[in-house]
Parts: sequence; C-alpha cells; structure tokens
Amino acid sequence: MFKQRKVIKDKPIRLLIENAPLLTALEKVPCLCLNRDMKREGPYPNLFGIPFGKHFSRELVQSLQNKARSPFDLAQTVVFVPTIRGVSILKKIFYQNATNQGLLLPRIIPLNDFRDDFILEADLDESIPPPVNKWQRLGLLTQMVLKIPGYTSPPRALKMAESLADLLDEIELLNLDTSQLETLVSADYAEHWQVTLKFLTIISQQWPGILKEYQVIGPQARTHTLLTNLAKEWQKNPPTHRIVIAGTTGTVPATAHLIKTILSLPRGEVYLSGFSEESLQKKLSLSHPLYTLSCLLKFLNVSPQEVIPLKSTSIQRSDRQQLIYTAMKEDSLDLPSSFSPVDAPSMVTCKDLRTEARVIALIMRQAIETTTGPIVLITAHQNLATWVQQELKRWDLVADRSDGVPLSQTPVGTFVLLVADYLIFPTVSNFLAVLKHPLCGQQNRPKHLKNVRKMEKDVIRRPEFEFHQLQSLTQHEFPDLYNWLEPLLILVKDASLLTGKQNLFDLVNYHFKTCEQLTQAEETYPLWKQEDGLAMKNFYQDLLDKAHYFPALMSTDYPSFLKKLMEKEAKIHDQTGIGSRLQILGVLEARLVDAEVVILGGLNEGSWPPTVTEDFWLSRSMRQSLGLPLPERRLGQSAHYFCGCFYAPYLYLTRSEEEDGVPTLPSRWWQRLEAVHLKNQHLFSNSAAIPWQAWAKALTGEEDIQALPPPLPKPPTKARPKHFSVTDIERWMRDPYGIYAKHCLKLSPLPEISASSAVQQGRLIHKVLDPYIKTYGQENPSVENLLNLAFPFFQKNILSQTFWWQRFQKIAYWFIEQLHKRQGTSFLSEHRLEASITIQNQTFTLRAIADRLDKTQDLIKVVDYKTGSLPSMQDIQQGFSPQLPLEAWLVQQQCFAEPAVAMELWHLTGKEPGGKIVPVNTDLEFLKQTEQGLRRLLTVFMDSNTPYLACPNPDVSPAYNEYAHLERLKEWQGRS
Repeated sequence: MFKQRKVIKDKPIRLLIENAPLLTALEKVPCLCLNRDMKREGPYPNLFGIPFGKHFSRELVQSLQNKARSPFDLAQTVVFVPTIRGVSILKKIFYQNATNQGLLLPRIIPLNDFRDDFILEADLDESIPPPVNKWQRLGLLTQMVLKIPGYTSPPRALKMAESLADLLDEIELLNLDTSQLETLVSADYAEHWQVTLKFLTIISQQWPGILKEYQVIGPQARTHTLLTNLAKEWQKNPPTHRIVIAGTTGTVPATAHLIKTILSLPRGEVYLSGFSEESLQKKLSLSHPLYTLSCLLKFLNVSPQEVIPLKSTSIQRSDRQQLIYTAMKEDSLDLPSSFSPVDAPSMVTCKDLRTEARVIALIMRQAIETTTGPIVLITAHQNLATWVQQELKRWDLVADRSDGVPLSQTPVGTFVLLVADYLIFPTVSNFLAVLKHPLCGQQNRPKHLKNVRKMEKDVIRRPEFEFHQLQSLTQHEFPDLYNWLEPLLILVKDASLLTGKQNLFDLVNYHFKTCEQLTQAEETYPLWKQEDGLAMKNFYQDLLDKAHYFPALMSTDYPSFLKKLMEKEAKIHDQTGIGSRLQILGVLEARLVDAEVVILGGLNEGSWPPTVTEDFWLSRSMRQSLGLPLPERRLGQSAHYFCGCFYAPYLYLTRSEEEDGVPTLPSRWWQRLEAVHLKNQHLFSNSAAIPWQAWAKALTGEEDIQALPPPLPKPPTKARPKHFSVTDIERWMRDPYGIYAKHCLKLSPLPEISASSAVQQGRLIHKVLDPYIKTYGQENPSVENLLNLAFPFFQKNILSQTFWWQRFQKIAYWFIEQLHKRQGTSFLSEHRLEASITIQNQTFTLRAIADRLDKTQDLIKVVDYKTGSLPSMQDIQQGFSPQLPLEAWLVQQQCFAEPAVAMELWHLTGKEPGGKIVPVNTDLEFLKQTEQGLRRLLTVFMDSNTPYLACPNPDVSPAYNEYAHLERLKEWQGRS
C-alpha cells in the first residue's frame, strides 16, 4: 500500500492501491462535460435512491463498479460517506468484490472526520485559522462563566462551560449567526431566561473576540468552512473525475450545499438512503424516518419523481420493504395480499434486560454455526451490550465492540482518581484503596500485597484506630513492615500542601508525579503502559500544556474537576475482538453497516429512540427563531438509522419488559410493527417462532432454582446467651438472628476501617462530652473550656477538621446553655448500670452505659445523646427501641429507687440552634411494662424450639445489620 503523499495541484489524483502491482503512470480517462445550466427534463441523471430493505453499502459499491469506465476511472473516483466506519465497510466490500487481478480503490472520505488533507484539488485552508484546542476552549469558557455573579465554584462553572461548548458546536455546525442570541430573550420572557441571556452573551459577544485574539476558529466552524470552500472550488473548476456522496441526508448546511454542488458536476453522483417516492410525496412529521430526506429534496428543489430508483442486481426484498414503509406510514397499515412473512423480522420480547442479553447471545451463537457473514448487534443500551459480551464468554466468543470505555473507568483512570482522592482527603480508607490497586507496588507486587494485608489486619483494624497513629504503631511494633511503609509515608507526607486555592498546573503536576512514584518502578513506569496508560499520558501532557487557560480552584474541588475533564477524552476501545465476525455497534456506527445477521436490541422508549430532552439554554421558540432544529428531529434521525438496518437476510428485534424491576415501554417502532402484524394477522398466521426465551431459561437451568427458606437456627437452651446489653435487646427485637450470630456463634465483625460519617461523628461527640462532664460538669460550665478540650479530638482527621468542627461549635454553645439551666444538678457521665433477673431458675444479666444521669434530690433524668435520627415514640412504646426505657429501669433497680425517673433524648444536630431536647413521657406503669416485656422475651427464647429468625418483620429491621450477608436476606425475601 502506498503511503499518502501531498499531491501537486496539476496532478489531482490521489490513489489508495490495494493488491495491485506497482503502477508508475495512470491513463487519464476522457470525460463528457455536461452543461450545468442545461434545462433539466425528466429525472436527475445522477441522483439515485436506494430504499430501506436493500443493502445500501453493497448496492452502492456495485453501482460504483458498474458505472466505472475502467479500473483507473474507479481509482480516480472520490466517494464521501457519513462516518469513518462507513469507509472501512466500503473498503471491505470492495475487497470482497475484487478479482485475482487486483483492485484500485476509490478515494473514500468520511464527512464526520473531514480534514483539509483529504482534498487534493486546491489549498482550501490557506486563509482558515487552525481549530481551537479543546482544553483551551473549555478553560477559557470556564473562566468567563466564573465572572458571572453567583458562579464561584469551578466544578459548577466547568459543567456550564461544557454545555456552552456543545451549544457553540451546534451553532457553528449550522453556520448560524451568534449575534442573534442577544435578541432572542425579550422582556416578555420569564426572569430566568433573562439570567440565561447573561450566559449567552459569552457566545455572542466575548467568544468571537477571543477566537480573533488567539487567531483560531471553532472546530465545527472550520469543518463548515472547508466544505463550503470545497463546494465553491468545484463550482469554479469542476473536476473531470467522478465525485460521489452517499448515505447522508444533508442535515448540516455545508453538507447540503456540497450535495447540491456535486449534483451540478459533470460526473457527480448522489445516492440517497431510504428513498421511497410514495412516502416522500406526503407531508411528513419531524419523527418520520424520511423527514430529513424530504427536507434535503426541498433544498435541492428536486421532486421525488426526479430521483432515479437504483436498479438492484441483488435478491429483491420487496416484502421487507413493504413492511417497513407500511409500519412508518401515518395512515393505513394494510399490507398487500401478496405479502409473504418469510422476510419479516423475528421479534423477541424478553422478561428483563439480562434475559434479553442471553437471548441475543444465543442468536449470535446459532448464527456462528449457520451463516458465514458478519453478525452484528446494534443497540443504544450500553448495559445490554456489556451483558451480551459477558454471555458470549460462555462459549469463549469475543465480539468487536465499537464503543469504548471512558478513560476514568479504565484501570489507569481509576488509579489516578484514587490517588487524587487520597491527596485531597488523606483518610485511611482512601490510603488502602490506593495501595490495593493493581498498579501500586508493581516492583514486587506479591510482597506489596502481603504487607498491605498485614498492615490492615494488625494495625488499621484495631478498635479506635486513628490514621495519624499508623507511622508510630508500625515503627514500634512491626519494624519490617515499617521499612516497607516508610517510602510511602515520605511520598505522601506533603499531601497537606494541597490545600487552599491552587492553579491547575501545580495540582496536575504534583498529582501525576505522585502516581508515577506510587508504582515503585525505578526505570519504567507501568502507569504509562498499555493502551489506557498511553491515553492517560497524552491526556496528562495535553492538560499540563493548556492548564494555564483554566481558573485556579480549591484543592477539595480537584478530584471531581479532574474526573470531569477525563470524561471529555476519547474512549478506550477494547482490541481483543478485532477480526471477529461478531460485532456490537452503537446506533450511529451502524450506518452503512454490512452484515448477514442483524440484531436490533434494546428497543424500548428512552433507549432507542432516546428520550427527547429540552434544550438547557434555549426554549423551543428561541431555537426556531435562531434557526436551530427542534429536539424531535433527533427522533426522525434515529428512525432513519433503525429503518436502514432492515436489509439483512436474517433480522431480529429484541426488547425487555422490565429493567431494574421497572416496567418499560416498547419503542414506538416496535409498536408500529406490532400494529401492522395485528392488522394483517391472517398473513402472518403460518409463520413459526423460535422459542428463544425457553432456550435462554434452559441454558441457565432457571426452572430448577428453588427459593431459599429463611434461616431457622434452634440452639439448645444451655447454649443460649444469658448476658446482654440494652443494645442487644433492641437487636433481639428487630433481628433475633443477630443475637444468635453474636452470642451463640461468637461471630464479631472486624473493626471498621471507616465507619459511616454519621457513626464516626456520633462516636467523636460522645468521646468529647464524657471527659468534659467528668472534669467541668460540677463547676461553672463554659463554652471556652468545652471547645479547648474538643479541639484536639477534631484535628485527628481531615473529615472532622473540614466538616464536623463547624457543627460541633454550634452544639457546644447549645450544650453549655442547657447545662446552665440545670444549676444544682449533679451529672454522672458514661455511668455503668447492671441488674439481674431470674426466670425459671435461669438468671439473666442486663447491663448498660448511660450517656448521662442528671440527678437532683427528687428526680433522676436519664439522658441519651443522639447525633443521627431519633427513634420514633411508637418504636419506644412498642419495644423496638428499648434502650432508653431499659436504662431507666436499670436506674430504678439500682440504688436510685427513691427519686422519680425521667428520660430525655438530646438531639445534637449541629444545625441551628445546635440541638434540641425531646422528653420521653414515662411513669412507673411504663417501666413496669418494660420489665414485663423483657421477661416475656427471655421466656420465649429459653425454649429450645424457638428459632432465632432473621429480620422477621422487614419494616422494623435494623438500619445497620453487620450479619445481613450471613442471613442472605435478599435471597429468601425475594429481593434482587
């Protein structure tokens, strides 16, 4: 194959030569030049239509070869197609049609990746500025958004800048005047549209000046200018070789003008996809598959009768064509009596998305055995595509998937984001997440993992462990472990420098240098290997080069800001499936696809077609005034792609009735095809359906699966526990199995690496208030003493420093105010309570630690601190939240029998005014009922026939259940 070289102007031919001997010269083929101003009579001689139901790509290739005057004429031909994949598809078909003597391919150019180096006849870009860099544009737009009052958050400004960039691309693609944006919002519009106008002035007023200052142009504006210049050049100097444009509907003005120009060329040819003279003669709605094609014909000033239906040399699928055009009609759904259902697509409705994936995999597996051509799944549903890939592994089959993995979700991407999270939020859980990632410690990975596990088990998972203790504990107790850990500690010791406001260059540079060193490789960095590593390195270098265009941002915003930027990068494609007959394509990539078996999957509303969303910036009337298409036009384009797939000899349509337990709505096209089927049921009566769903069910043996019963452990009486805490009683009421696991099986979970923030906050506040009450409670309480005592506790980790300290200060002022109101009261903090109760010669012990007892001469108040949600009064009265009543009962059983007992919940929220007191109404009768309830509970579970049920009442199950995985609740309760 010859490499592409720059061609001198007087030699306009540029060839791609495949499977042919070296040619030193090519014969110039004379052409008849037609007068472009000649009055047209009858159909356009160079405007051809290929209907739905025919293989567009093969029909196009066949026509190009049939109309070629010689092999050299075909080599001189330039063919424009919509997408890059369309280029490879046409080349493949040309190869298949080639003889042993070789083939000179035409020049095939994708319109969606149009560049000036494709064009040979003239220097079209001499006066066109280079395109603006994507990072440069995004950074500058972000800075301009931040100048608008009310927008001070760089991540939020970045999101708005992305949206503005998308609107800018749409405006440039359609060659609209941005200055009209200023007149769209009149005084009649609502106030929020007036605010929108402030953002739109960025595009209309500021952005043109910035482009001029940097001497660049928008990417879509440059493409438009190149196509327009090409059309003008060909109008002045018509090429003598063939120019063909095929498969596009001309929704972009520059493309439509190019089509019009090519029609006027002496040897220009235009091929329309989905052409139907009957359908195009009617007025079509925006969502009709031929709406955009009808708009193109109007622009060309061509009637449907003037388009020449391309004569096909392949097998006619008139029944398939009749079916799809009838289904898309907006009036009659009647099929002719001669219709045969042989070519009708197989429509398979599945129970759920996973079943649909299994059915599709079965169809592809069968097609591997029964066909020889490509087998293609076309779907807009990414989860469905992923599950189909998983199901194909059952037979060791790999599909070539067109869409890729976002850079942020690749192994390198996840590692980079984990390191960013740790540097900004250096918590023990983030630290372990970095160390356990496969890219960390590559120099000696087995030893690295062994040390990480030892550190986690012996050091980190200790009760009351604090991250700041890591270095001292390992240094004194595990010297060998410390030698491994020390380089990592030195590496991250400067993480505290990443605080406050930083410029993006410094953050990115420090962050990625840290990522390199964490791989522990001296000469080469595994971080930059493989395809995702190379992509990440390019992203890193490009971002560093353009980082000065972005605003400074708070370091705490950096991880989310970086992730958003990574999502703007091109996806990473899996290359393992290259060359496979099995392909999984998105809707856009499916244009001009060549396949023997086509499966259209995920045919539900919201997936295919996608949900029509309103423009964030412009209302419908504003879009129309500006010249932008309405959102519904996307439905018509999506319908065009759908109908274009009805050419395949074997065609399957699939959908699922529910997704994630939620019922779905069939695609509108699915509903139309069903309506045609019902209306003409007599014509389909003899068609047989393959039981795909039954096969899928048999494949997994679902009919043999039996629902698991709930666990019913019944230990003997002597093995049942006799000693409890008041929190055990609450668990017993809500989840008896938890008592069995804890006391009978002696199973206790490891100390948590990182409890939930609410749990941590509660523990910390209890830890602060206890020493304060014991030290200062009997004196004159002061906020200063409480804050001074609490401050060191809140400086131990970044979470408490950043979020909880501000809340605790409000709690402190409120707390001290309440203590002042209780002058003359003695306070007992973290007071231990215990009592025994005997039932049928069995003695049980109940214990508790009361947060605080407020004791006066006549009254004892049992105070329970709550930082999270409060138990409901109904749960307290019914015994599902018995902690406070049992503590009051224990107080009554001890040496505090004479005074009355009261109960209070102190809700320490940190919100204004800091907290509130919730009294729990009680009396001697209530405490007596509490004791009776406790006795009944103990009596029932003394019986060896009483099982320890797992969450017998799901409505009152524990909010946090560390034994849920042993109970297998989701399995036997029937939840997914």
